[in-house]
Amino acid sequence: ISFQVQILVSKSILKDNDKQFKGLKDISYYTDNNLYKYTSGSFASEQEAIAHRKKIKGLFSDSFVVAIKDGKRISMEQARKEVLKWTKVYWLRFAY
Repeated sequence: ISFQVQILVSKSILKDNDKQFKGLKDISYYTDNNLYKYTSGSFASEQEAIAHRKKIKGLFSDSFVVAIKDGKRISMEQARKEVLKWTKVYWLRFAY
């Protein structure tokens, strides 16, 4: 699971240097309902993604954090549960 900041939606694929990205470099996208949903950053934690959103909100005021698993968006609730489960497994296996 990665946490990313969704910044815009397009009906078509945009070039990496498209002016709509306002100079951001770490851009990716996922597809949903025949739309290309563009994101900035890719983070292991929701908190890191929230911090990134705060940095770029001046450029993209309506941006928001999304969770991506296997190239598809999942609900934040599901992502939080899976991260919590993974964290518990990690601590059980490696903390002792």
